[in-house]
Amino acid sequence: MQEALSNVLRHAPGAAVRIEVTHFPDGLYLSVTNSRPTRPAPASPGTGHGLLGMRERASMLGGHVVATPTLHGGFSVSAFLPRDGRAYGEQPERPPFPGMDLIFPTGDAL
Repeated sequence: MQEALSNVLRHAPGAAVRIEVTHFPDGLYLSVTNSRPTRPAPASPGTGHGLLGMRERASMLGGHVVATPTLHGGFSVSAFLPRDGRAYGEQPERPPFPGMDLIFPTGDAL
């Protein structure tokens, strides 16, 4: 979120910003959306790896980042970070029947 806000200051001077943080049972949704800038952005000496870094950090936590221009000339960066660090669709190992252990006899018991 910090990087997305820094990008608004750097690339969209004078823009209005909306920040959204939503907690879901399976994770956290974050969004930073800015309006069209009110004046041209000065040249930026940055390295240009801000979005890539956000994607890499979210991926390390099992999440993802989406960055896209808006229809009205602004920009939106959103991220979803799963609660347990697993990407969507990955399931934790669980016993087939909760609370019930399956015991298989070894060769000695046969």
